[in-house]
This record gives sequence, structure tokens and C-alpha cells, in this order.
Amino acid sequence: MKPLRFTGLAALAASLAACVPSSRAPLPQPAPTTSTRPVPAATTAPVAPLATRWEDLPITPGTWTLAETTGAVTASYGAPGSEARLVLRCDRTSRQVSVERAGTTPRLVIRSETRNATLPARPGAGGLPTSIATVPGSDPILDAMALSRGRFAVESPGLSTLVLPAWAEVSVVVEACR
Repeated sequence: MKPLRFTGLAALAASLAACVPSSRAPLPQPAPTTSTRPVPAATTAPVAPLATRWEDLPITPGTWTLAETTGAVTASYGAPGSEARLVLRCDRTSRQVSVERAGTTPRLVIRSETRNATLPARPGAGGLPTSIATVPGSDPILDAMALSRGRFAVESPGLSTLVLPAWAEVSVVVEACR
């Protein structure tokens, strides 16, 4: 009996193997096509680089520091031991927030995840060249900066883009002017 079982299993295996196509069989090839359209000549014009989105830029090196006086709350961003690259200042009396950037420029463009704003800037007073834009403490761009997903940007014609972390110091300045 055992030889019959083995023979039956061997026959079954052989018949199943016959159903599997051989890996050596050639695959069907698609019919060749011809095209009468000319092939465009290669161009030598340089390819323009893709525009970089501010969200893809690295955070500008530095850290936020907070200072509070009787009439103002100030958050400054910059590398330790150097001049601030951006200052947010709440004047509690006027309920105005000033955005002061190092360098001279006619406007500051604030970009956040949810809102953008273009703010006219005036030259700052003092030894170093700065540009200052002022907005009411209730301006929606301030909330957008404070509540952005981790970062916001300040762009200015002729100056590098600042990509800043939306840390608690930004919210403290905004809330102080409410």
C-alpha cells in the first residue's frame, strides 16, 4: 500500500508542476510602434532652480530672550552674545506691538502657517540700522505668529529670510498687548 500512496503523490506533484509555466519561456513582447513626430533637440538653456518655500528653510540660529519693564514686554531673537536679529516689543500704554528687524528695508513680510501680512517699515533710531513695523495688539498676524506650527518667517527685500521658532516668548509679548 505504501508504494501506491507515494506513487499517487508523485503523480499529483508532476501534474501540478506541468501547470506552472516554465521560467524559461519568453514573455510576449509588445508590437513595435513607430512615431512620425520629430524628437525635440536638447536645449542648453540652464534650468531655473526650484523656489524654496520658507517652511522648508532651517530655523535661523539663535534663541528667544524675554525682558519686562514697567511699560513694555520685549522678546529678542538672536545668537547669544550678539545683537538681536528680531525684536518683538509690546508697548502696554498704546497696546501696540513693534516688530524690529536688523537691517534697513521698506517692509517686513510676516509669513505663518495660516496668515501672511506685509507691514510697512520705518528706519529705527539707534546705532545699528534697523527697520520697525508697528501693529495693534489685536492684529491677527500676531496670533498667527504665536500659534504657528513651530515657526514663522520674516522676509524683507534685500535681507535674508529669518525663520524663527514660535516659542512661548512670542505669545507673552502678544498677550501683554491685549
